[in-house]
Amino acid sequence: MVLQWFRYAKMYRAKVGPLSDDDIYTLLSKLTSNADLAVLFESFRQLPELEKLGKRMQSVVFRKWIRGEMRPDAVAGQLGLESSASALLKMDLRCKIHEDYAVEFVKDLHRKAFREHFIRLGAAKAS
Repeated sequence: MVLQWFRYAKMYRAKVGPLSDDDIYTLLSKLTSNADLAVLFESFRQLPELEKLGKRMQSVVFRKWIRGEMRPDAVAGQLGLESSASALLKMDLRCKIHEDYAVEFVKDLHRKAFREHFIRLGAAKAS
């Protein structure tokens, strides 16, 4: 059912105009957890027609986690990677999500460190 809704949302965007990724996230986040949304969006990435949408939507979830300063180990806990899983596919998707998020988390740390270093350089020159 959710897959059909996303297909409809994609067609809606094409015909009517803006329905932002953040709007979609806001609607769906009221119904389920970020971890479940990340799994859903990762599964979309496996479908050629929804691959780009899945990647964008997963980025929205990652940004929420980053803004919340969630470390990758906390995300692993939310994804249930600490407990045994009954479905291998689901676990594989969760492992992929965790790996992708860890990369985004490190990129964000590097961006922040670079920005802070740049600011310190500017302050040192002004002195």
